[in-house]
Amino acid sequence: MDLVYIVGATLRRWYVALPVVIVAGISLLFVRSSLPTVYQTATTGLVIGPQESIIGNATVEVNPFVYLADSVKVMAIAGASVANSQQVRDKLAAEGLDADYSVAVQPGTSFIDIMVSGTDKEVTERTTERVLREVTDIVRGFQEKSPEGQRMSVQVLQEPNVFETSPDSSQRLMLVIAALGLAAAIGGAVTTDLVLGRRAARAGGAAPGPIPGGPLPGPGPAAAPSAERSGRREPGETEAGKAGEAGEVSPDTMRLNAFREGSPRPSEPGRSWYEDDALAKSSAPRRP
Repeated sequence: MDLVYIVGATLRRWYVALPVVIVAGISLLFVRSSLPTVYQTATTGLVIGPQESIIGNATVEVNPFVYLADSVKVMAIAGASVANSQQVRDKLAAEGLDADYSVAVQPGTSFIDIMVSGTDKEVTERTTERVLREVTDIVRGFQEKSPEGQRMSVQVLQEPNVFETSPDSSQRLMLVIAALGLAAAIGGAVTTDLVLGRRAARAGGAAPGPIPGGPLPGPGPAAAPSAERSGRREPGETEAGKAGEAGEVSPDTMRLNAFREGSPRPSEPGRSWYEDDALAKSSAPRRP
């Protein structure tokens, strides 16, 4: 069964495939409408170095973005780990912020990515702001004994933006429904085409054709010879002999008839062939 036949059968039996496709489409719309709307927010923070530096007895201001020590990377990892802890999650849930969130550090940098998702838009926005503030407090809490100007801090690089999306599970579910609906439509059309084709062949008196792509049928049995003989009489054969072969005369009459050369002579059970031959010669009419 090749692709050409499958496409042709689907087009010929479109009245079978079309309802299945319509049912699959309605199912997709129903599943899509029953799923809740999911809101997501994303923001990015950067852990920067201190803004002051002590040189001798003098304190000078420095550019925090040129502070490239590994300490800022370690501080970013520590802040993200604490923000993802169950203790912080329970604290936010107690405040009514039950949206799901994740805090991750970009490898090799001090960039902190915050992702929040929830079914309520307002709760999602509030959770994002609260998680960002929590990360800032965590970084500040690690440096309580350091002078204010020499502490590392979190700089917000991107303000939270809210957008609607669909959960990954719903997308996979809709993809499965679409694939099953298409397979059912094609399978139903091909099966209907095979069944109707065989039925039409039997109704027309012809043997069913081979299944497309399947093995070819072998030669059929040889036709049995006709039981009826033609009305033409063979040379040397009498009417009585012909009637005897048809079962219209008794075996005794058959023994008195002339036989063709090479034809078998019938004999009764218990009598040899030469006895039959002698009986035939004695019963034959004599020439004058």
